[in-house]
Amino acid sequence: SEDACFTRGEMRIVHFHFRTEKNMEWNYFVKCFMSLLAILNPIGALPIYLSIGSGSEWENRRRISIVTTLTVFLTLMAFMLFGESILSFFGIGIPAFRIGGGILIIMIAVSMLQGKMSPAKHTPEETEAMLEKQSIAVVPLAVPILAGPGAISTVILLTHQANSWLLWIALSSAIVANSLLVYLVFFLAGRLNLFLGISGIKIVTRIMGMILMAIAVQFILDGLAQVYPILTTTQ
Repeated sequence: SEDACFTRGEMRIVHFHFRTEKNMEWNYFVKCFMSLLAILNPIGALPIYLSIGSGSEWENRRRISIVTTLTVFLTLMAFMLFGESILSFFGIGIPAFRIGGGILIIMIAVSMLQGKMSPAKHTPEETEAMLEKQSIAVVPLAVPILAGPGAISTVILLTHQANSWLLWIALSSAIVANSLLVYLVFFLAGRLNLFLGISGIKIVTRIMGMILMAIAVQFILDGLAQVYPILTTTQ
């Protein structure tokens, strides 16, 4: 009947839209996962973790890994949920934050391309103080070495782009996946250090720096396009 055909047609349309949304969700998950992986760079934090854990018992190192992972997860989720409200409270627009955050991330990316840890993430003075502390899983290992200003900026900007509940789920899943990856990297720290060595860790850091540089430039271009819409129409 016509009603049955119409119903089947509607079902095909609904199925098409659902499949399209699922594809968008997957693509957005990959984008979020790679962006956060590049900025968190747990491989690059291995030398610091190993220097902290040297001489410690295995149970203590495992505790540090768990607390660090939970802190990274909670920090990123907190800024996913409340980051835009914080910007609004201080009267900061998303275009300005995109440009400022992009510049900050470029600074971090440049340091990574040089095989260094950016001062925007961690300073030498903080490293010295860290080695004297007993409890370093939260500060500075989780914040700011892993979930520092760059990671927080990235999460806020990715949250702004997530304009549906499916994309929110994708971003949340990317945060969960990266947090678990942090734990896995620290859990296998000794083996990874033996396998990669200092040179391997620096190579991975430089690759992440290249990815991060491209992400940062895109953030800046998006911010400029919002401030100067004419840029989107120029060829």
